[in-house]
Amino acid sequence: MSQEVQKEEEKENQTTAAYKVYENVIIFKNLQINMDETLEKYQEEQIGPHIFKYNVISQPDNEQIEDDSKLKIFCEERDFNGFLQNKDRQVQLNRFSMKSPKPELSVIKKLLLSMRVGEESWFKISNFQIQNEVSNENDKQTTVIRYFKIKVVEQQLIEKPLDLTTLENRFLQFEKFRKDGNKLFNNSQFENAIKKYQKGINFMEAWPKIHEQDPQVQQKKKYYYQLFCSNMAQSYILLKEYEKAIMILEDIIPQCRGNEFEIKSYYRIIVCYMKTRDFDKAERYLREVKHVCQLDMDQSQLFNWLENECKPLKKVKI
Repeated sequence: MSQEVQKEEEKENQTTAAYKVYENVIIFKNLQINMDETLEKYQEEQIGPHIFKYNVISQPDNEQIEDDSKLKIFCEERDFNGFLQNKDRQVQLNRFSMKSPKPELSVIKKLLLSMRVGEESWFKISNFQIQNEVSNENDKQTTVIRYFKIKVVEQQLIEKPLDLTTLENRFLQFEKFRKDGNKLFNNSQFENAIKKYQKGINFMEAWPKIHEQDPQVQQKKKYYYQLFCSNMAQSYILLKEYEKAIMILEDIIPQCRGNEFEIKSYYRIIVCYMKTRDFDKAERYLREVKHVCQLDMDQSQLFNWLENECKPLKKVKI
C-alpha cells in the first residue's frame, strides 16, 4: 500500500466514522465540529474567570449538584479546532466522584457544581493548561482553549453518619430507618424494606442504658418499634409470607391499644388467617376487634365485610 493511499484512508476514517450509541448519546460522525456555530445557538453565561457555560438542556427545578456526591455523567472534550479529544473512550457513561482528590479533575468539578441533575451544557475554558508534548528544560505550559460538553445523568448523595452520642440524633436515626424502609417498600422491594425495618429494631435494642429511664425515650422507642413491626408485617403480607406476618402481629397487637396501629394490625392479622384458611382464629380476632376497639362507621363496615367473607369460607371442606 502506497503512502498516498494510506494517508487518504486515514483522512477518510477521520471524516466518516459510523454512528455509535451509548445510552442514547450519539457519537458525532465527524471528529471535528465548528464550535462557534455550535455555541451561538445557546445563551452564554460566565461562571468563573475564563469559563463560560452554554445550556443545551436546562432543568432549573432539578437537584443541584453537591460537592460530596457521586455522579453518572457523559463528558465530551474538544480542542480549539473542534476535534474530539477523548475519542478513544468516546462519550461513554462515566462514574465521577466529586470527592476525588486528583488535581486534574478540579476544573470538571467546578463545571459540575454549576449544573443540576438532568442538565446538559457546553463549557468553554480559555485558560485550560496542558503540559507540552515535548518536554524541555523549563517544563513550559501552553495555555489553550478547551470545550467540554457534559450531561449529568444521575446523582448519588453521600450521607454523613449521624453523631449518635446525642439523644436528638438517635431519634433522627429512627426516622432515617423509617424513610429508607418506606422508600424500598414503595418501590416494591419488600425484602430489602424488611431488612431496613429490622435494622431499626436492632438499633433500638442497642440503646444506651443511660437513657432507659427517660419517659420521652420510652415513648419514642415504643412508637417506632410498633411502626417497624407494622411495616414489616405488611411487607410479609405482600410477599405472601402470611405466617411470618402473623408472628409479628400477634406480638404487637396487645401493645397497640388505642393507638394508630391497633385497628390496622387487627385487619392484617384477620386477612392473614383467612389467607392461611385458619377461619377459627380469623373469627376470634373479628370478635375481639369489635369488642376491644372503638370503630367508626367505615371501620365497622370493613370488619363486617370481612366477617361475611369468612363465614361461607369456613363451611367449605378442604
